Amino acid sequence: GGLLFYGVSCSSSDAASNFTHIPSSDSIVFRTIQIDTLELKPPAFSGVGFLKLHNGRLYFFDKVFGVVNEFDLTGQFIKRGLGLGEGPAEVPSIMMYAPMGNKHFVLEKSWTFDIYDSTWHRIKRAGINWDDSKPLKELENNPQPTDRGIYEIEYEVNNILPLDSSRILLSITSDHPRFNGYFTPEFYSEARIFGVLNTKTGKIERLVGEKSPMYGQYRFIPNFDFCYGENLADSIMVNFEPDSLIYVYNPVFGKSVSFGRAGKDMAVSYPQTKQFDEAENRIIADRETYGYYTRLKYLQEKQLVFRSYKKGKDAASDGLQIYSADSKKLFGDIEVPKKFEVLGSDGDAFFATGIIDELNNRLAVFRFKLL
Repeated sequence: GGLLFYGVSCSSSDAASNFTHIPSSDSIVFRTIQIDTLELKPPAFSGVGFLKLHNGRLYFFDKVFGVVNEFDLTGQFIKRGLGLGEGPAEVPSIMMYAPMGNKHFVLEKSWTFDIYDSTWHRIKRAGINWDDSKPLKELENNPQPTDRGIYEIEYEVNNILPLDSSRILLSITSDHPRFNGYFTPEFYSEARIFGVLNTKTGKIERLVGEKSPMYGQYRFIPNFDFCYGENLADSIMVNFEPDSLIYVYNPVFGKSVSFGRAGKDMAVSYPQTKQFDEAENRIIADRETYGYYTRLKYLQEKQLVFRSYKKGKDAASDGLQIYSADSKKLFGDIEVPKKFEVLGSDGDAFFATGIIDELNNRLAVFRFKLL
């Protein structure tokens, strides 16, 4: 799938009509969930970081210490790698991670990436080159949605996707004074959502994808202007926080589809904002108060697509939807603990992000079964 997305580009007005909608009818297979909590005990733990599951190993990336702790799927600590520094087996900062075959891709602050081998020794380090040939003055005065030079990496969402052995899909956004989500309406209809990074050259090869047509129903909701990508066989799925639909870009078959159902009991009367300061002052409260859709996870061996969603502040739980990857039918919509996002599976056991608790010095994953 090295050419994923390469056929995708359309003008904003027909973005929605490029998707053939597949109704996700109910075909309830899973009604509830059984959860075990698997405690993880790294040698040192800051309470700030994120979990990943890859090749039968759980990884906890500790952002404060700059280390990766590796565990087996019973929760036993195996070893740690990296550590803050500039050495060949160190890292200056960890913002995001994606596996690339048997290699590891780590995104640092300040638009720099590292590739490590399987033993966490650095093979490559490079700055990301946005590769825009336009003069700076023109980018400042007359920004166009297709100009690479007006975008930056969306660090708020830890979501990057390996496309093939040398390309990574990065979430991007623009805070350009004349093209942004705070006071430029065209941003929502015309901005691109991903950059394709060629790790061999360090260049952003192209910008792809467009925002959900759902944003057109609002004036400005920048506090929910995040999207999440996930691979699906030879396609890419994209989920937007305010939109109940999941969009599948499938250039191989010459068309793209959408599917998905609204989550249960979500507080979605999002407040609209008028200027940057107002949005910025409210972002934490907004994201705690309202419900929105978050991560997608495709499990190839099970042919299932999981989608997590937040219900909102007044709800005791969050939600997890399970779809058939083939028919796109809804197999289940289940109550789950808050912040629950599927990491992967092993046999009959599924794993999800569990507890990353700085105050009580506790790290755990949820191991669950669907019933």
